[in-house]
Amino acid sequence: MKLKTLREETAEEAFKNPRVGDYWSEHFCPYFVIVKIDGDDFYVLSAIGGTHFFNRKHELNAKIDFGGKWGFDYSKAMIVDKAWITKAVKYGSIEGFVADATRGVMDFVKEWKEYFEATPYEVPRVSDLILAKVENKVIHLVKPWEARALEANPKSDPEYWPDSLKLKYALAEISDLRVLLSKGIKKDIDTNNENWIEP
Repeated sequence: MKLKTLREETAEEAFKNPRVGDYWSEHFCPYFVIVKIDGDDFYVLSAIGGTHFFNRKHELNAKIDFGGKWGFDYSKAMIVDKAWITKAVKYGSIEGFVADATRGVMDFVKEWKEYFEATPYEVPRVSDLILAKVENKVIHLVKPWEARALEANPKSDPEYWPDSLKLKYALAEISDLRVLLSKGIKKDIDTNNENWIEP
C-alpha cells in the first residue's frame, strides 16, 4: 500500500473539509482561496476564470498583477459549490489532485472581509454568471463543443482528445452561435452552460 505524502494528505483533508483560509495553487500559480463559508456556499477569490480560460470564460477572475507581484481584487468574489471545487482541484479521469492546498492563509481572508465591510456588494453565484440576459429575458445557450464531443465519443477521455476532434466540434458550436446572433442577439454570449437551446 502506497503511503500518502503530506501534500496529498493536506489536499485530501482540505477537499473533504473545506475551511475559510484554504488556498489552492499549482507550482506557485494561484487557483483560489476560500474567504467565507455559509452552509453549502463557498465564497472564493479565484484566479482560474475569465476570458483567457476557455472552459471558465464566464467566471470572475480576481487575480491582479502589479510590479512582478500579484494579489486579489476583493470586489470580484463569487459563490461556488462543492462541485465547482471538485472540478477545479481534482483530475477528471484519474484519482488525485491537480492542485496543492495550503490551510490557514488568512491574510486574503482578513483583507477581503475589511473590504467587504467597507464596500458591501452582492456576491454573484457562479451558476448565475453563465446565463446571458437578452431583453430582460434569460436564454439558455447552445450546446458547448465539449458536450457534443462526449455525445459522439462517450467512451473517450477528454484529456486525450486530438486537436482535430476539438476543432470539429468547436466549429459546430460556433456555427450555432452565429445562427443565434443572426436572430438579433446582441449581448456577449458565453457557451459554458449545461442547459441550452437549439438555434
